[in-house]
Amino acid sequence: MLSKKALSLALAGSLVFPVGSAFASEEPTNLNEQISQYSPELKKELQQAEIDTKTAAQKVNEINQEELNKELEELKSNNPEKYQAIIKEKEKQKFAASSGKMGTKGDILISYDNKTAGWNHGHAAIVLEDNNYYMEAWPDRGVRVHDNDFGTRFNSKKKQYIKGASNNQYKSAQNYAYSKKGSKYSVLTRKDNPYQFYCSSLVWQAWKSQGYDLDSNGGGIVTPADIDNSSYTITY
Repeated sequence: MLSKKALSLALAGSLVFPVGSAFASEEPTNLNEQISQYSPELKKELQQAEIDTKTAAQKVNEINQEELNKELEELKSNNPEKYQAIIKEKEKQKFAASSGKMGTKGDILISYDNKTAGWNHGHAAIVLEDNNYYMEAWPDRGVRVHDNDFGTRFNSKKKQYIKGASNNQYKSAQNYAYSKKGSKYSVLTRKDNPYQFYCSSLVWQAWKSQGYDLDSNGGGIVTPADIDNSSYTITY
């Protein structure tokens, strides 16, 4: 597995390809050669991503309960089925937190553990309709179904729903992620490549397919922190 620094540089290096270009069939084996092609803009974006990730990690357990209550009241009016699912999930968490199960259909799970996937931008996953499982993109494993043990698998963790999304959109977003099962994992890919994924690009694409761009800074890289900071994601 690549070091954290190498993986971070590799992720930035993936963005030297124009949006409409084809991808190489294999990832570059010489990182120094790849690094030499980086533009100042991409280097700057990666540096900012590191800062954003550290800031988000420091606030991973912070929830403004007053603001959340307002959001939940809005959700109750606009999508009562989702509201009830979240309330039931929150109640179950009080009594079965040891199971590690988090989230409801289509929700996003985020961790900022440094050990996550061997690099320091954290990890993101999307909960399946049966919330006993979630979809994730993982090194050496590709896009896969994983038992929903997120709460015990990681030390830092949070769950988010999507502001304004309908039940059909939640279902379709998780269906999109599931349809990518078996796809290759790569940190040397664009965030919009539908054939290769890193963790947060899988989540981003799943919700982008439903009209929600969760990349809060709109850059070529999408990190868990970018998704976390989106105005569409509500932590509960």
